[in-house]
Amino acid sequence: MMSKINQYRKFLLSLLIVISVFLVSAGELSAITYDISELENVPMPEFSEPKVTKGVLKNGMSYFFLEDHELPIVRVGVITKVGSIYDPDKKIGLASLTGKLIRTGGTKKLRSTEVDLMLDGLAANIASEIGEEMGTATLHILSSRFYDTLPVFFEMIFQPRFDETRIALGKLSIIEALKGENDYPSQLANRNFDELLYGKNSPWARIPTKSTLKNITREDIDNFHKQYFHPNNMILIAAGDFDENKLREMAESLTKNYPNEPVIFPEVASVEKSFKPKSLFIKKPLTQSYIGMGHLGIKRHNPDKYAIDVMNMILGGAPFKSRLMADIRTNRGLAYSISSYFSAGTVYGIFKVNVDTMAKNSNKVRELIIQHIKQMVEGKDISEEEVDFSKKTILNQLIFSFDNPYKIVSRAARFHFYGYPEDYLHIYRDNIEKITVEDVKRVSKEYLHPDGLTTVVVGP
Repeated sequence: MMSKINQYRKFLLSLLIVISVFLVSAGELSAITYDISELENVPMPEFSEPKVTKGVLKNGMSYFFLEDHELPIVRVGVITKVGSIYDPDKKIGLASLTGKLIRTGGTKKLRSTEVDLMLDGLAANIASEIGEEMGTATLHILSSRFYDTLPVFFEMIFQPRFDETRIALGKLSIIEALKGENDYPSQLANRNFDELLYGKNSPWARIPTKSTLKNITREDIDNFHKQYFHPNNMILIAAGDFDENKLREMAESLTKNYPNEPVIFPEVASVEKSFKPKSLFIKKPLTQSYIGMGHLGIKRHNPDKYAIDVMNMILGGAPFKSRLMADIRTNRGLAYSISSYFSAGTVYGIFKVNVDTMAKNSNKVRELIIQHIKQMVEGKDISEEEVDFSKKTILNQLIFSFDNPYKIVSRAARFHFYGYPEDYLHIYRDNIEKITVEDVKRVSKEYLHPDGLTTVVVGP
């Protein structure tokens, strides 16, 4: 198993070296020409994906393990179904604050300062957070110290102290982070784009305020934790230099006293499928503008995702060769950067084009983006060459799904979390290979809405 991962790492390293040598040589010996097309036929090594060990503990906790003894390091993660979408309206920020405090708030046995000192002494890195619909906690440590540290890691997750001082600091850090976003045009635009697209009060766009954070008490945090943090609502992930049998036995022992209880999830407001144009211009004393333009995307498990991914790669997803990049940045020189993405979510995800441009070019760039989206909808000049290049780009990017063991095992766990089959990566690859020009034309017409774009501009 380890040799398979090493084989792939060596291939990636060799490929990067070849490309680097080519680029350096091209710069130093400009009189010599190179045919880069020769690199397109570099044979891929024989490779089969390392087998991930998976199962369920007696208490209902799922697990995904992958041993790799090349380096004396272990990475462990715990995924929990919990998120900010379940925050009460008057206590927005509860999930985010709880996620921070699992790491910083101490445990029932150890004060927060004692935990910090212990982890520093062990050179262990533990992090935790809760996003919209997933909570994560991770441990990264030398294998020689792994088994001694694992009990503390589980105690932080299952028996947090929620120290009052750290609660106050956590609230302050959230407020300061939101203030800091106002100094970064892209972050400010992204936050306002989500609010404009989903609605300010939508669970998928709400942000904490001083008022909602002030409403949160230690009891709220403790109750929120007790509601969601049960073994049967979690997935344990591990990759690296450890013994699977020993870890499974330890996980059984360390979690046996925590209740396996049904988790009741609050009802979350749905997102209306609507494509009405909306605009917001945020004034900032800048010489350039950051633009976000888009609309609702698709839901997870949509069978058209494969064709949509190819379509998006043609429009703005492919580095250097997408239509938006080639025209607006390369040919016209009107943007520092430009790209698009088309995401799928539990509710409708997001289709969005992001652009950095000089303020004086803002109007022209927005016009060109709309023009390119309309051309995709019309199926204008969508060629076999574009489709084939985009398919190859997507498939080649899959290489980096295998460049370290934790990525492999984490991906398997996330597929499980979101309800995908365990061989979804192979299903995805096979379906991408089948996409035709007609498929791209069909989904462009169905899923792109140039007359219903939400637009946010941050600039002068």
